[in-house]
Amino acid sequence: MASTVRLKGEVEKAKVATDKDGKPSRHCTLFDKIRFKAMREIPRYKQIEGIEYKDWLGMLRTWCEAANSFESDKGDLTDASIEATAEVDSSLDLVRIHNTNR
Repeated sequence: MASTVRLKGEVEKAKVATDKDGKPSRHCTLFDKIRFKAMREIPRYKQIEGIEYKDWLGMLRTWCEAANSFESDKGDLTDASIEATAEVDSSLDLVRIHNTNR
């Protein structure tokens, strides 16, 4: 039976999806850009009266659109990919903010 042993303070690195050249995928890159920005904005979000999930999702979508600029053969992500990235990030943020799902 295999088991994992972690030493105190040791952090397991997350695997990142890569393209055929070994570079991080556009989806992961966009997600990380938005995730880090969202984490900085959560304290401010908590202070806004009357803000709803759809407002937060809209803000994340706007950030995704602004960050969707890739100089590669594949070009920028599609609108559907941007929407999916914003949706996943906003759902994770909602759990962090309220300890609940939508």
